[in-house]
Parts: sequence; structure tokens; C-alpha cells
Amino acid sequence: MLAPELIARARRLGSLEGASLFSTLLGGFAATLSRLTGANDLVIGVPWAGQSIGDQGGLVGHCVNLLPIRLVSASAEPLPKLIAATQRTMFDAFEHAQCTFGSLLKKLAIARDPSRLPLVSVMFNLDQQLEAAQLPFAGLEVEFAGNPRSFENFELFVNAVQVGGGLRLECQYNTDLFDAGTIQRWLACYETLLRAACETPETTVGELRFVSDADCQLLATWNDTRIDFRRESLVHTRFEEQARREPMRPAVCCGDLTRSYGQLDAHANRIAHALRGMGVRQGALVGLHIERNADLLAAILGVLKAGGAYVPLDPAYPADRLSYMATDAGLTALVSQASLAPTLGWPRDRSLLLDEDAAVLQALPGTAPPADTHAEQPAYVIYTSGSTGKPKGVRVPHRA
Repeated sequence: MLAPELIARARRLGSLEGASLFSTLLGGFAATLSRLTGANDLVIGVPWAGQSIGDQGGLVGHCVNLLPIRLVSASAEPLPKLIAATQRTMFDAFEHAQCTFGSLLKKLAIARDPSRLPLVSVMFNLDQQLEAAQLPFAGLEVEFAGNPRSFENFELFVNAVQVGGGLRLECQYNTDLFDAGTIQRWLACYETLLRAACETPETTVGELRFVSDADCQLLATWNDTRIDFRRESLVHTRFEEQARREPMRPAVCCGDLTRSYGQLDAHANRIAHALRGMGVRQGALVGLHIERNADLLAAILGVLKAGGAYVPLDPAYPADRLSYMATDAGLTALVSQASLAPTLGWPRDRSLLLDEDAAVLQALPGTAPPADTHAEQPAYVIYTSGSTGKPKGVRVPHRA
């Protein structure tokens, strides 16, 4: 419900541009859709009484013609400019109201989509105000109520009903696309934008306040993610603390395989010992060329426990790119699988193949090797897409 005081202010805002209340509301609605969708070029349908077209004012029936109104909402211009343009566009549309929607579609080369109406998917209407005192029935009390429909041709239909100087916004919408909460938030955005435009008409559409105070407070609550934590702690030590607290709790499930925190930690420790034996020390880079499975998690933790930083080498990448990344990073060692390792051609004595070397790993200690890592040391190196040249590695520290 838009309060009477807001509607009165909206009337004054539109009058500055010689625009009707309908053009003012429609312009504000177009600005709201533009902000919601990021689109500036919009087509909004407006129903028009067909009786007036055929000079049949006394004809009873649903003779409504659909007028597609094309509006361009420039984010760098104030809303009154859009309202003035809306008024002009409406006048132009009224002059051609005798052209039915069906006739228009026949003249336009628009690709048809059987799942939606062509050209227009959103409707906006302002019901004519009817007051009991204006009706020619003395002593008759009347009450107007909306009649909800079970089916809707349009994705969204907003019908504004004038009630006691204010507006009740009735909405029909496609429930396959939206839910009630979404529509209610959009209407709140519409009201907030109208209020902001009435308060500061010179503000551009792109800068108008758009989110209600209640939603702003909710966003502030959701985004208040500040939390005290040990800034010197390491990624793998936080995992180790959890493994000590609940060693039997499932840590990872992959297919039919489930590993507890204790099992995953022990597996990672054995990998760390194997990497230490291959020369991995503080700051060394280790490539991870592994499919996405439980061993990948153990390998990540194992590299960190050994004091190194891991470099993801996605098996889905082209072989040339993987070889370049491995060479550019200056890897000390590679953790991979027997089926993938030949892709890189990495030396066998500097490779740990988790499946082929499973027996060797099982013979190593399940306890962590001595730690010599600090929070500023890189935890991993991620390579960019290389859109401006060859991919470049970015070092990300444990602190991050």
C-alpha cells in the first residue's frame, strides 16, 4: 500500500513535467525495473479500453487492447526526465491505440518463444478511482476488492488501485519464476525509489535510494562478518585442531568412500613425510595434478604440513598449459596419480603418485612432521587466466 502522502507528493513531482499520475507511476516503475534488471531499454504493457477506440462507450464487456510502451531509463538522468518521456510516449501510444496488439505483432519480425508472450512480459495498470459518493445510487454502500486469478499470461502484472487517496498494489505473477517474498521486496524497492525521487528530484535514477531502510539493516546484519581469530594461525593447524577434537567424525565423503577427521589427518601426515623426503621445505612449491576426490584434500593438507605451498594443476587443462605452469612455478615436487602423471612428463623421482605409492605412504608415520611455517608464507599459488598474455601465478599466504 502506497500511502496517500506519497501519492500526493508523486502527483506534485509529475506536475512539474506536466505529467499525469499514471505517467509518473509508470516512469517510476520503469526506473525500478531498470535497477532490478540492469536493462535500460524496457517494454511495459499498458491496458487500454477498447470501447473508446470503437466509439462504443456504452458497450459492456472486456474490450481491452494491450499497448506496449517502450521506455528508455537512463541511469545518469533524474527521474523527472524519465517521467516526461513517459508522458510523451503515452500520448504517442494513445494516438495509435486502434492498432491492436495482434496486428502489431504481425508487422514485427520477432522470434517467438512458446513459453512466453512476445514483446511484452510485464504489465502495469492504474485503476480508475471509484468513490461511493460518485455513484448514481443513493444510500448504497459499496466496497471494491481485487479478484485474484489462478492463471496469468504475463510474468508480472502490477495493478494499482486508488483507495482513500493512496494506492493498493495488486500483483499477479508467474509462480514458476517468482515467489511472494521476491515480489514484496520489489514493491518495497518501488516505494523506496518513489520516495527518494520525491525528496530529491535532481538525483539520477542510478543514484536514487532503492533499498528500504529495513532491508538495508538486514544487509548490514548479514554483512557483519567480522570475527576475532588468531591471525598467526595456519590453514592446516585449524584442521588439526578439529581432528583432535573429533577424530571419528566424518570429514569427507566421496562416492562410497568416507574418511574421518583422524583418518584424513593421518593420511595427510604421511604425504607430508613423503614430500619432506623429496626435499620439500618451507616455501617450496608442490604441484597437485589430481582428480577431484578425497586424495586431493589429503594432498593439499600434506603439502601445507610439509611447509610447502600447493599449485593446482587441473587435469582438465590442456597439456601445454599444465607444462608451462609447472615449469614457470619451479615446482620442487609433484603429487599426482599414475594415470595422470605422464601428461606432464615430470621426473619420477620428484613425483609422488598417491595410488602407485600407496604402500610406501602406509609405511610412513601418521603423525605430523615438525612445523616451520608462518602466516605470511604462501599456502598456494593460483594462476590467472592469461587473457593478456601467459598465465601468471599469484601467491596467497596462510594469513589470507
